[in-house]
Amino acid sequence: MPSRKLRRSRRKKNSWKQKSKRSIQSIRKGVIMSFKFWAILLAIGLVVGGYWLYAQWGAERSEPTASGTPRIQIQPHSRDLGEVSVRGGVVTTLFTVKNTGDGELVIRDMETSCMCTEAALIVDGREGPKFGMRGHGARPVGWSARIAPGEEATLKVYYDPTVHSELRGPVTRVVRVYTNDPKRPYVDVAVELIQVD
Repeated sequence: MPSRKLRRSRRKKNSWKQKSKRSIQSIRKGVIMSFKFWAILLAIGLVVGGYWLYAQWGAERSEPTASGTPRIQIQPHSRDLGEVSVRGGVVTTLFTVKNTGDGELVIRDMETSCMCTEAALIVDGREGPKFGMRGHGARPVGWSARIAPGEEATLKVYYDPTVHSELRGPVTRVVRVYTNDPKRPYVDVAVELIQVD
């Protein structure tokens, strides 16, 4: 029969093993719970992100409408503003936007290639909000313009030379118009100029 000391020592050893085993099990449970938490959080993020992307670039942008297919045409493709003086301030130019299709054309978003350039759509004599470079400043939310088949609107582009007052020489800026035309989900037009004193 083992001595008391030996029995106590075995009990302590067994007690330590049990505590160690419980500790490892609780760590495993914590890791598994942490993994589940992050997996669920990631799944929620993907669903919310997917919904947001769909809302921003949704089906209406790339699918024909129920009553026909829209077709966008913007004329001209570029405008030469000639020499633009920094001292002269903001200059504007106009483009014609036409729906040559047989379905309603929807324009929901626009963006420019630089902060010095903004664009607005004029429909039925009313100018919509100005759109600028994505990621720089507030963007219009919930805005859209509809152009019926055969109808026209005007794209007004603003160029502000004071944004880059030190710049001299040739400048090209692009305006991108996002549409629901299934063949042309976006159209780019350009403004060209030579910036001078």
